[in-house]
Amino acid sequence: KTVKSDAKKAAKKAAAEHQKKLEATVKAAYDVDPATALAPFLARPFSKNGIDAVAAPSTVKQLSADDKKWIWKLLEGNMRPVFGEEVWKAREGKDKKNEMVDDDARYIIVRSAPAADPENADPNGQTTPGEPLGFVHYRFVIEEDVAVMYVYELQLDAKATRKGLGRYLMMLCEALAKMASVSGVMLTVQKANEGAIKFYTGCKYVMSVISPTKVEPWAADEYDYEIYNKIWDADALKYLERSARVQWAENKKMFDQAQMFVMSNEELNKELGKELAAAKLAEATA
Repeated sequence: KTVKSDAKKAAKKAAAEHQKKLEATVKAAYDVDPATALAPFLARPFSKNGIDAVAAPSTVKQLSADDKKWIWKLLEGNMRPVFGEEVWKAREGKDKKNEMVDDDARYIIVRSAPAADPENADPNGQTTPGEPLGFVHYRFVIEEDVAVMYVYELQLDAKATRKGLGRYLMMLCEALAKMASVSGVMLTVQKANEGAIKFYTGCKYVMSVISPTKVEPWAADEYDYEIYNKIWDADALKYLERSARVQWAENKKMFDQAQMFVMSNEELNKELGKELAAAKLAEATA
C-alpha cells in the first residue's frame, strides 16, 4: 500500500509540474511578437497565380470595426452552408461570433498588395491597406497535455481561393508555432467540408489520434467533425497517444455498459410482452 501510495503521489506531482510547464509555454507563446517572428516572411508580398497580397498579424483589439464586420461576413458566408441552417441558428453562429472577438483570439490577415504609385506615394512611407482577401484565426492552447497552436478558422474570399493563399497562411502559422516553441498545429474540420479535408491533407496534416473517429469509432457517426494535426515534437506525440488510449478505454467501457442496458431492456420488454399476451388470452377465454 505504501509503495502504491508513493507512486500515486509521484505521478500526481509529475502531472502538476507538467501542467505548470504547459501553462508557462502557452504564456510565453502569446508573448512572442508575431510581426517580429514572421518578419522575414511578411517582408515579401505573396505573389502567385495572379494574386499579390501582403499579410499582417493582429490582436482583437487591433481590429477595426470594418475588419470585424468583414471577418464575420466572410466567416458566416463560408461556414453557414457547411453547418446547415438549423445548426447554425441553434448553436454555431452564436459560438463563432463569440470566438472571433475573444481576448485570446489572434489573427493573420491577408490583403491585396497596394499598387506602386511613385507620384502619389506618402512621404512618410505609409500605404493604404488593400482589399481584405482572407484570414486565419489562431490561439495557443493546451490540448490533451500538449501545448499547440490551434487554428480556429482559415477563411478566404471566393476570388482568392485555389491561388496558394491558404497554404501561405498555414505556412505562416507553422513558422510562428515553431518560433513560439509549441509542439505543433491542431485544428477542427467539419466532415461535410470535404474541400477543407482535402486541403489540410495536402498540407501534410493527419487525423489526430484524439479525433472522435479514433477514440470512439463505434459512435463516429454521431460526430460531425474530425481533429487534424501536425505535431513535430516526439514527446508531445506520446502524450497525445496516451490520452487517446485512455479516452478509448473510457468510451468503450461506457459503450459496453450502454449496450448491456439496451440488451437488458429488450429482454425485459420481451417478458412484459409475453405477460401481456398471456393476460389478453386469459381474458378472452374467461
